[in-house]
Amino acid sequence: MWLGNNRGNSYSRKNTKIDPDTQEEEFFSYDFEKLGKYDVPAQIDGVLKKTGVKKVTYFGHSQGTSQIFYALSKYEDDLKDKINLVVAFAPIMRFGESTSATMRNLSKMEGFFEKVIKGMGFYEIAGKHWQQTKGKVCGAVPGICDFIDTFMSDSEYNDSERYKASLSKFPNGISWKELAHYSQEMASGKFERFNYGESKNMKVYGAKTPPTIDLTAIKSVPVAYFVGKQDPLANLADVKWASEQTPTTVHYQEIDNCDHGSYLLGKDMSFLKDVVPLVKKYNGKGKGNKTIRNLWLY
Repeated sequence: MWLGNNRGNSYSRKNTKIDPDTQEEEFFSYDFEKLGKYDVPAQIDGVLKKTGVKKVTYFGHSQGTSQIFYALSKYEDDLKDKINLVVAFAPIMRFGESTSATMRNLSKMEGFFEKVIKGMGFYEIAGKHWQQTKGKVCGAVPGICDFIDTFMSDSEYNDSERYKASLSKFPNGISWKELAHYSQEMASGKFERFNYGESKNMKVYGAKTPPTIDLTAIKSVPVAYFVGKQDPLANLADVKWASEQTPTTVHYQEIDNCDHGSYLLGKDMSFLKDVVPLVKKYNGKGKGNKTIRNLWLY
C-alpha cells in the first residue's frame, strides 16, 4: 500500500522554485483540478517506477476522489493503462443535495471568501502558521473553521481513540482555493471547474461561466463507488447521480452507520469485505499475482 501525499501539508511544503513561506500566494494557489492534473499522475508514475508493476488500484477518499475524477475526465488516455480500478470512498463531485450545514454556510460567502483571504494575505489554511493566523481567519470567515472542525468528527459511528490519534496530524495544510472551489460547487450544485469571475473565465475557458466536469467522458477505467448513509458531505443522491453519469461504474454501495470520516475512523469497517474481492478481480487471478499496488489519496 502506497499512501499518496498531496502538496501543501506538513510532509509536502517544498518546491524547487517556490518557497511556501515567502511566496505563500503562489505556492498555495491550487485546488483539486491542479492536484488531478499534476499530483495524481506524478504519484502514480512514482509508484509504477519504484515497483516495476504495470498498473495500480487507486483508492480515493473525499478530495482524493475529486482529483481522480477530474483527471480521468480530462486525461484518461494518459492514465487508462496505469490504473486497473478506482475505489471511491465518500466521493465528492457535486454538492447539490448535501446536508452539510457548514459547507452551506461557507457557500454563502463564495464571492466574499476570496476577497477576505487575499485581503488578509493568508493563503495557507490550517498549516504551519495556523496558530498565528487561525484567530483572524476564523473571525473573518467562520465557515472555514466550522468546516475544519466538523470534517473529521468524533461521531457515534467512529472510534473515539482513533479520532483522538488523528488529531496529531489533522487538520493539516491546505490551500484556500481548495475550500473556495468546494464552496463554489455547493452554491452551484454542479461538478465544475474553478470560477474566476466572468472576465478571467473568458480568458481561461472562453466562456463567462466555468465549464462542468464531464464524468461521461470516462470510458475505460473501472470505478467502484462507496457512500455512507450518514455522510452529510458525500450525499447519497449526489453520489448516486455521479455513479450513473460514469459509464465505467462497476460497483455502487451504500454503507450504513458510516459518515464522511468513517473510512478512516469507523467502528465498523466490515464494508472492506466487499472492497477486497473487487481489488482481486481487477488485479487478475491467482495467489501468485504480484501486480497489486494500491495508492490511497484523501
